[in-house]
Amino acid sequence: MSGNETQQIAQPIYYDDGKVIHACKSAIIDGGVRLVWTKCDMDVPDDQSFIVEGGEAPAITCPECLAAIG
Repeated sequence: MSGNETQQIAQPIYYDDGKVIHACKSAIIDGGVRLVWTKCDMDVPDDQSFIVEGGEAPAITCPECLAAIG
């Protein structure tokens, strides 16, 4: 990648803030930096998001994320 390009990560990603489970969006920006934010527009702290490989995805419990998903 060059310039201001970003690469979106297509794999479902989640964040548990201790109260609810959020659905997230993620991108890798120039320089390999990975940014993660919730669909309800909260920044996710470094190394706090997670994916589920080969298991059952967690239920999204954040009302704002659920509304954003539709």
